[in-house]
Amino acid sequence: MAKLIDIPSLRVVSAAVDVTPRDNTLKATQPVGDRLLAALGAVGIGRDRNPEIKGLALIHADWKQYFADKLARPEDEEKHIPLRFEQCLPLGQEIEELSTIKSLLGPEFQSESGNEVVVKHTPGGSYLSTLHRGALTSIRAAYAALASDLSSAAEIEYTGGPVMELYLDKPESTPENEMRTQVCVPVRVRDAAEPENIPVGFI
Repeated sequence: MAKLIDIPSLRVVSAAVDVTPRDNTLKATQPVGDRLLAALGAVGIGRDRNPEIKGLALIHADWKQYFADKLARPEDEEKHIPLRFEQCLPLGQEIEELSTIKSLLGPEFQSESGNEVVVKHTPGGSYLSTLHRGALTSIRAAYAALASDLSSAAEIEYTGGPVMELYLDKPESTPENEMRTQVCVPVRVRDAAEPENIPVGFI
């Protein structure tokens, strides 16, 4: 069941990939995330910088159209709208300069024409969120549920910002059917509805 939560801004290191409607999203984006994690892990920047979030993605797209499509499209339909997918790793409280991080990584993440690394802050604020448990290949159900909730909730509206997927478990130590992904849609509260504060560990 979806709930309204507040998420603080998080400092992350990220690499982006553009996904076309003809691409399989997971196949197009996961290799970039895997290579980024491997490169960062080799220089001592791993998934444990944030105690609650082991990784996250920022997904930029025309979400109003996306959510409309989610309600109309068959569950097994592979096509989707164009999107820009940022694979991110939280940096925690440590101070790490972008120039230092980039100097430690390979050339793949230093090219302007490739998956260049950036250090940034994620958008903080109110989000409509639902928890997906299981493989990412079955995450469509979580998006469909959020699309339905957004279409029926009079007190909130989508802001136009990127959707976040928060990955709460390490895939190397968690069975695929137990993996937890928090899908979060940025929203604006129209009335007195109060979002819940997320755990301190998310900060």
